[in-house]
Amino acid sequence: MKSKILLVLLFLLSLLAIPLPAMAQAPTADFYADTTYGTAPLTVHFYSTGVTGSPTSYFWKFEHETSSDWNSHHFGSAVHTFRYPGVYDVSLTVTNADGSTTNTKQSYITVKE
Repeated sequence: MKSKILLVLLFLLSLLAIPLPAMAQAPTADFYADTTYGTAPLTVHFYSTGVTGSPTSYFWKFEHETSSDWNSHHFGSAVHTFRYPGVYDVSLTVTNADGSTTNTKQSYITVKE
């Protein structure tokens, strides 16, 4: 009887040692620019950094949607030219099968005349 109880306990303990699959989660997003201030037209290179979760798509937003050149679907990095003076928010949205995450940097780019 004791041996059966011991076998059951060993079996239950072995179940605890089975690694559980990782919980799926949306990716994280972060980025930086090579410059954040300058005169128009200002060409800025953007680089994603600290991105986790194996994103399947990247969506950059540089200007308001009324601009003719306001976004980009480039993976990992992007280049954008700000043609007009102003202060711009920039955001990066990364997506995978488990969801998406957006990181917006308010007043990130300042363009002077």
